[in-house]
Amino acid sequence: MNDIRSSYIKVLPLIFLAGVVTAALQLYHDYRLFSFYPNDYNKAFIMEMPAFIVRNGLLWAGIGWVFKKWKQAAIAFSIVLLTIVVVYFLNKAAFMREYLFLRVLKSALLNPTFLPSLVFGFLCFGKRGLLYFLPLALFTFALPLLFQGSAFHNYSPYNTWYRSLKLDDLFSIQISGDRPGSLTILTYLYLIASVCMVFIIAGECFYAAAQNKSFKKIFRIDFAHNYTGPGAICLFYVLRLSINLLVIALYVYPLTYFHTAIPLIYSDQSVFMLIITIASGLLCLIAVVLYYRKFLVEYFISVRQKTSWLYWIVNIPLVGLLIFPVIVLISSSTNSEEDRGRFYFNDNLYYQKPYQILAVMIVLHLVGLLFSPAQNGSSLYWVFWSLELCLLIWYATAVTGYYLILAIGAAGFIVFLVLAYIAMHAYTREQPWSRSPLNEFNISLWLVGAFNLVNYTVLLPAFHLYKMKTIQKQDAIPVIETEQ
Repeated sequence: MNDIRSSYIKVLPLIFLAGVVTAALQLYHDYRLFSFYPNDYNKAFIMEMPAFIVRNGLLWAGIGWVFKKWKQAAIAFSIVLLTIVVVYFLNKAAFMREYLFLRVLKSALLNPTFLPSLVFGFLCFGKRGLLYFLPLALFTFALPLLFQGSAFHNYSPYNTWYRSLKLDDLFSIQISGDRPGSLTILTYLYLIASVCMVFIIAGECFYAAAQNKSFKKIFRIDFAHNYTGPGAICLFYVLRLSINLLVIALYVYPLTYFHTAIPLIYSDQSVFMLIITIASGLLCLIAVVLYYRKFLVEYFISVRQKTSWLYWIVNIPLVGLLIFPVIVLISSSTNSEEDRGRFYFNDNLYYQKPYQILAVMIVLHLVGLLFSPAQNGSSLYWVFWSLELCLLIWYATAVTGYYLILAIGAAGFIVFLVLAYIAMHAYTREQPWSRSPLNEFNISLWLVGAFNLVNYTVLLPAFHLYKMKTIQKQDAIPVIETEQ
């Protein structure tokens, strides 16, 4: 059954390429639309169809090809086309503008992922498929967050290099016509992430349904999984991109939703949809982070690399994006499941060096303090810095520190939602932008905390590998007898 997972990861680079093609088509569509037909709904619908059909057609063709389910995939794609036609006419209907619950129902059910994924699961596995493909259907509600994170990517603290190098003009296309402006190429990254994530989730749902196993086992380390070089690189970039977009969106989305000065953006949504979207986004982020951590550990073990220094370097923002492809190019995979198990339990588990990594992290923490623009601020900043340093040391020395960080992160997000609601309803267009909670400096502080929480979760194997669960047990790994 592991051949199923290996097969879809092997095909992932083609899906990634399909995402790039559809992003280019969507960029061309938007350029034509905003330049020549800024207010023509019919023209916008017709012009968007090529990108929509190519994106979904290649996606379901890839799913049908990998799992040898061409007929089922063709039916699912037919439902996608039928859905978009129904949505087109519903958007023009007068009664849809009168009833909010109808618009909410339309957004929830009539989209390119929800119904097609459930139908595909039912056709492949019967009633059992409805349960196993439910995560893919629920991912529908998190998809808009990928777009939101892509649209507000400039708020990420990791994009400081992007702004400092003044690359805006290089990644922008100017629009002429009645409504001049510009299109930023990086805002179309969500198309690559979304089509690849749908494919990955479909693959894991199919894999779990075929084995009839619990979803929680998907996040356990399995020494039997094989990764091709291109597949591993694409999986690495897609997961990293998705994590970044989801983190940004989970903080920006509530702010824009609560913004009293721009209520028309979310006129088709209710508080119920707000709750569903945030809950789906959080669950999706948790699942992607855990899946990314599991993938990295599995890949490192497969190429006989310990989850130590190199594992930590790969997860350094921006640096890791350059280092991981090099690791893939210079490493060779160990094909034996038993060899991987012995390396994991005998070499990796008992010969870690977490305190050396901790020492370097503390030094970098101090360097970051020296160059921080807020170091000359109030004493409150020093209090927070000291608390963060204590949490870092606690995290590295005891796993209870990790659980405490998770609890603080959950409480912090709840506090953020409350503050966002209060602040955004108090903000109006007449106030200066510097006083808005969407101000770059304020939102960056929250995002730094969120990204740190993600990093602590991903780096857990480098400090507390014994907390990771594996499919294969240590006593089931054959022991090699050595001659005396």
